[in-house]
Amino acid sequence: MYRIIILFSIVITGFSQTISVADSRVVPRVLNYQGYLTDTLGNPINNGSLAMTFKIYDAATGGNELWSESRTVDVARGIFQVV
Repeated sequence: MYRIIILFSIVITGFSQTISVADSRVVPRVLNYQGYLTDTLGNPINNGSLAMTFKIYDAATGGNELWSESRTVDVARGIFQVV
């Protein structure tokens, strides 16, 4: 069985000059995340489902963990998606 930990960070930047300051502070309640998993030879992992942990930090390096969630995710031909 594989144990995979996926870390990702979100950096909010000005996407458009038309976004107001109040709108740019809205935090999404749901995130969509997709990925492609391979073994050390570059072959896609095709294991029905894998345990994964997702985390959000307040900085790209050396930050504080703001959120974490573990779940079992279906993986087909190396591709997975979670919401």
